[in-house]
Amino acid sequence: MSVEADEFFSDSYVEARGKFGAACEESGVGVSSLEHPSETGPKGETLAIDVAVFGRADAPNMILINTGTHGLEGFCGSAIVTQWIRRREYERLGANVGAVIVHGLNPWGFAHLRRTTENNVDLNRNFIDHTTPYPDNPRYGELHGIVCPSAWSEAALAEAKDRLDAYAEIHGRDTMMDALIRGQYSHADGMNYGGSGREWSNLALEKICAEHLAHARHLGFIDWHTGIGEHGELVFLCFNEEGGELHRRAGEWWGAENVARDAAFASAGRKRPDYKGLVFYGVQQFLPGAEMAGAVIEYGTRGSPPMYKALRLDRWLQFETDRWSPENADKVEDLFDSFCPRAEEWRRGVLDSSLAVTRAMCEGLASW
Repeated sequence: MSVEADEFFSDSYVEARGKFGAACEESGVGVSSLEHPSETGPKGETLAIDVAVFGRADAPNMILINTGTHGLEGFCGSAIVTQWIRRREYERLGANVGAVIVHGLNPWGFAHLRRTTENNVDLNRNFIDHTTPYPDNPRYGELHGIVCPSAWSEAALAEAKDRLDAYAEIHGRDTMMDALIRGQYSHADGMNYGGSGREWSNLALEKICAEHLAHARHLGFIDWHTGIGEHGELVFLCFNEEGGELHRRAGEWWGAENVARDAAFASAGRKRPDYKGLVFYGVQQFLPGAEMAGAVIEYGTRGSPPMYKALRLDRWLQFETDRWSPENADKVEDLFDSFCPRAEEWRRGVLDSSLAVTRAMCEGLASW
């Protein structure tokens, strides 16, 4: 691993949080923290969402960069924003632009090496109206027993693959993947569970938006993720209305061909799932007075079939075994590498391209 990548990437939540805080301190910017009221890390560590503001805090054009929605993916997001600060990229912000950096929106998952919250909630499916009937996803119930096995063995995985292939043959692979990925609200021990109420991180993000972004007229948003796409591939998931002005603006920043609805899935010949409860939608709801353009931005790691296997492994380690037992050490390490590859070329690629992606948004905000 190069010294440069080691400077920004971390092996633990505590280390990542320390590097982010040190970078902010070096820049002369204070960090405000929202501590988790009930949970700690695996060794009793304090868990918190850390927030730093750069440029004009009262600027009409604001940037919101979010990391760690899926806790385990926070290692990559942390490296990206820590580098952005250490490289003094905030000095490029226009006089009419401010930036809010959220480090570790899901600190429990970040610290415990899980994608979900302490309640097995996929935070990126939690931003819905929990006072109304939940989005219907009946097909997930047909698949739950297949994708959530009690045993993790080659035989069990092979059987599950055969059953999924048979289901896809009957109903179509797009239908199957939509049922598995869009979000479900019926099986609390299942995959992509959206919860039975607002998670603490959901409430915390609303508070952050109210405190730091309520004045904004225009907002540029990036939510950094990993997993979708081939190894090292940069994938944009824009949830602005396609054909609308805000979608067009995101296309000006990152390429219209990149932010098209199904662009991220075109290489696999698939359609984008009908995602429910995204952080993207939550921010829109929290800031109704702002025009917001942006995207969930992913760095691909292992491609689609291996990554869905990794999602299932994450869930199995939580519910069917002792995650931290010595015999599971190799599985936990493989899970970590699935979402934050240790390969030097992957990490250097992330560090290089994320600067260009963020600069494009910052420059676009300055002229909005």
